[in-house]
Amino acid sequence: MSPISNVRTDQWGGSLSNRARFVLEIYREIRSQVGAEYPIGIKINSADFQRGGFTEEASMEVIRLLGNQGIDLIEISGGTYEKPAMIQGDRKKSTIAREAYFLEYIKKARKLIKTPLLLTGGFRSVSVMEKALEDGHLDMVGLARPFCLYPNLANQIFDGSIKRFEASNPPNRY
Repeated sequence: MSPISNVRTDQWGGSLSNRARFVLEIYREIRSQVGAEYPIGIKINSADFQRGGFTEEASMEVIRLLGNQGIDLIEISGGTYEKPAMIQGDRKKSTIAREAYFLEYIKKARKLIKTPLLLTGGFRSVSVMEKALEDGHLDMVGLARPFCLYPNLANQIFDGSIKRFEASNPPNRY
């Protein structure tokens, strides 16, 4: 949906409504194929963090459209495949230190839609996950990278044996 990568000049490019048409049409077709009872979710960027790219405002409009269509779950992340927002690289120290990178975005999104929201990116402590859930900002926590490094993470969280974990510094398992 980024105007940087979508340079089409037909009904699928240009304006945000044209660029969003692609994801909305895919959702509608999936829904028609699987029926109303089958859950459908999407992962969408809060922004792609590129000058002239997919902005937070555009993303908010797309999630509003998806919520109005009845999608069952929206997962929020950010960045691009070339430069994901959650990879350390040359980011500011304050960004690296902050947990739940897109929490401010999801707080705004929650005000727009009632669709269940899943937040991915930056969670490193159980207390921050619990607080975000308790405060009602999101409905699910995404932990893709930590699960790669801590394959028993869910059990460790639930049994209380882990309170904090690092996604870039795995434990010595050998």
